[in-house]
Parts: sequence; C-alpha cells; structure tokens
Amino acid sequence: MSNNKNPYFSVVIPSYNREKLIEKAIQSVASQTYKDYEIIIADDCSTDRTKEVVEGLSIPNLSFYQNEINKGNAGARNLGARKANGRYVCYLDSDDQYHPDFLEKMFSLIQKYDEPGFLWCNVNRIDAQGNKLDHSAPEKWKPMEANDPYVFFLNGLYFGTDFGFTVRRDCFDKTGYFDENLRAAVDTDFMLRIVQDFDFAHTLEVLVDTYDHSGHRVRKDSSQKLRSYKLMIQKHTEKIKEHQHLQRRWNYKLMWLCYHNNQKKDARYYLKRSIECGNKKALVAAGLFEVFPVKTAIKLHKKISEKL
Repeated sequence: MSNNKNPYFSVVIPSYNREKLIEKAIQSVASQTYKDYEIIIADDCSTDRTKEVVEGLSIPNLSFYQNEINKGNAGARNLGARKANGRYVCYLDSDDQYHPDFLEKMFSLIQKYDEPGFLWCNVNRIDAQGNKLDHSAPEKWKPMEANDPYVFFLNGLYFGTDFGFTVRRDCFDKTGYFDENLRAAVDTDFMLRIVQDFDFAHTLEVLVDTYDHSGHRVRKDSSQKLRSYKLMIQKHTEKIKEHQHLQRRWNYKLMWLCYHNNQKKDARYYLKRSIECGNKKALVAAGLFEVFPVKTAIKLHKKISEKL
C-alpha cells in the first residue's frame, strides 16, 4: 500500500489494555480488499504492553497515539478523529474484527448515497466460546423509513460504533466530538447529535465480527450508564416532551437503571412518570425490584423483558 497522506479512510482503533486482542483487530484492517486507508491506534493510557505490541508490527500506514491522561472511550475516539487524515473515519473496537471487504462495501455505499454524513453495517455477535449469538435487531430497524430520524433514534438505538460506524470527517466540525463527560453510552449520545444535522446510509450485510469476552467493558457498567442517560435526557428533553412514546421509553429506561443501582427513590420517581405516560410494563419491572434483592431482580427483569 502506498504511503498516502490523505487516504480515503482513516480506521481508528480505540484501545485500553488490549495487548492480547489488538493485533487481530489491526490485521483485519491490513487484510482489506480496499487499500486506500490508514490505521490509527488511539490509546487511552494503557498500563499493559499495548504500545509495544502495536509498534512491533510491520504494517504500512499504522500510527500509534496516546492520551496524556485516561479520558475514557470518548477521549480515545476523539484522539483518533483529530489525528485522522482520511475523508471518512471508521471506528473499529480493539476487540473486534472487520471482514475483508468491509472498506470496499463502505466505499460502494458512500458512492451510492452521495457521500452521506455517517453510515454503518450489520455485525456478527460472537460469545467467548466462539458461538454466533442471535442478533436480530438490525433487521427490525429500518431508519430509512422513518419520517423523523431524530425521533426514531431517540425511540430505539440498536447499534453503536461497533456496527462498523463510519463518519465523514468534516461532520465533527458541526456536530462536535464524543462527549468526554460521559463514560458510557457515548456512541448513543453522539448518534443522537449527528442525526440532527446529517443524512446517513446503512447496509444489513454482516461486515464486522464483534466478540464477547471477560475483560472490562464500559457497556456493562450500570452506574456509568445511569449517569450518562441522566445527562442525555437533559440534552434531549425538549424533543422527548413532544412525544409520549419517547417519554415512556426514556422514563422506563431511567427507572430500571436506577433500580439496577439500588437508587429506589429516583427509580420510583421515573416509575411514576412512566405510568403517567401509559407504560404498564413499568409496574411489572418495578415490582421485581421492590420485592427481590437487586441481583435476583435484574435476572428476572431480563427474562421478563425478553417476553414483553
């Protein structure tokens, strides 16, 4: 591959203590059929040998950058975006892998839809034993059919940056970067902002493999998720108040996140607001947390949610 200073794609791989996983992610980019790209490792102050692993690889157009202090995944993603030279920035989690034709398919999609602001694809979910998990949400989710994409995204966001998220680099100038005040759901927050300003495209083709593992993942931190969603509901209060179904959706989510964190007073507040919006299933979920210990209630809530 030529040393192009202005590649079409900048593949940003945010990392934190991923010395055992990051090489596979990098190699999945190096194996792309489309060759006009650079790879940027945006490290968030790893304390393991991530830097040594990356610098030991003989791969063209691979750069390593590191934050001076740990800023969370938003800070790592922003570091990569600011260092990017490409027209489009693609995000790849350091524990995931692109299919060989990912960039080629993204390029075709970009040309088909006349360079949209952002785009994404479908993914395989693979558990720690290597089994593909049932993941039908993208097939059910067709935002192209929505009259108001902003409202549609507020109602149900089934994808994040791990869905091959690709954004035109100049979009950051208007939308801003990932919110570094958040430590969880930062992709949700960013999507809710960028969809207000830019068009998008997506494909249901599976082009990324995402892996579950025992390592630390911010998406599993319910306390950070609760804090993030409380901040997000403030950002979008005006639009949420315009639609009762959005009020049901957000009050219910904040209710169970509060219960997950044993914040019953706040949970009851969101329960009341959820019921006022006609969400009867909130009573079922609340009953579990009022009767059972938190860990037991969480398990029961998950089972019931799958059936509701």
